[in-house]
Amino acid sequence: MTQLHNTNNKLTVVSLFSGAGGLDIAACRTGRVARLFSTDANATFLQTTINNIPNHFPNVVHKHIAADVKKLHGPQIIESIGTSKVDLLMGGPPCDDFTSIGRKKGFEGDKAPLVFEFSRLVNELKPRVFLFENVPSLANMWKNVLDELVQSLKNSGYDVVVQILESQKFGVPSLRKRLFVVGFKSNEEPTAFAFPRATHGELMAESNQTYSSDLLPYVSVGDVLKDLPDNCEPTALNFNNHTARIHRPSTIEHFKTIPQGIQVKKSYRYRAPWDGPSHSLTAGMDSSTKSYIHPIYHREMSVREYARIHGFPDTWIFSGTRSNGLKQVANAVPVLLAESVLRSIINFI
Repeated sequence: MTQLHNTNNKLTVVSLFSGAGGLDIAACRTGRVARLFSTDANATFLQTTINNIPNHFPNVVHKHIAADVKKLHGPQIIESIGTSKVDLLMGGPPCDDFTSIGRKKGFEGDKAPLVFEFSRLVNELKPRVFLFENVPSLANMWKNVLDELVQSLKNSGYDVVVQILESQKFGVPSLRKRLFVVGFKSNEEPTAFAFPRATHGELMAESNQTYSSDLLPYVSVGDVLKDLPDNCEPTALNFNNHTARIHRPSTIEHFKTIPQGIQVKKSYRYRAPWDGPSHSLTAGMDSSTKSYIHPIYHREMSVREYARIHGFPDTWIFSGTRSNGLKQVANAVPVLLAESVLRSIINFI
């Protein structure tokens, strides 16, 4: 069996719940990944990562399995990836049962127990470091679940640190908070580890300066969408996944009444602002997949517009239907936020 563990400072990474590859992109962008194993229960979502990794990161040896995480085991992953050592295990289990506006079933939901499948695989693979990502409500509304998860990870021989970070403070035009749980083997002296510092801040009301002189101003939705044509223009064909839903005339008239940055209570429609960050992206329920309304055009945003907000490259092509694409992006960690966290972790180890 070939050993690539930490050869020339290159790392072996296992990505659970990979989806469209937000964490995978972030890890590979550090330039430190030699081998990457990606897995997800949704074969269509995983296909996005499978199709794109070789084109964007040709020097990374990419292995993958579409499988229910409950049926995955450490030896199976080790055999697939071709090395007996794992440097980094990362993943964000589905958060449907823990979101503050979702199903709110907590541990009684069918997806909630998946957080402990992450813990199980940490125990089986014994990586040098792990990164767990999820919704911040896990730290308050469902704190008992988080406490149990952290204790389980500590019992596997890891020192654990927890932090909630805000995406807009890392160059993402979205008000999206994420919970990160990072664990190092107890002999790795994790007290020296620090989560990344914010790079962006809010502008002061009467000047063009941020509240802190060393911070850049928040990135706005307009900043990332301004050079993307309307999806009905001929030049839109130059962009992948840039089609939007066709709406009824009455729906379009309703959209025209919704100002930027406002969510309508009756219809729950939200129009993203042009000059500031958007609410955290959502894709609606399975039976009614919807994206936010475009700041300027009277239609829902396309998958590509969603992807721009979350920092996916325009060359990252999403597999499946438009609904599939919206869910893949909405479920993903914003790439710039993930990259900031992963660079801090990888630089530390």
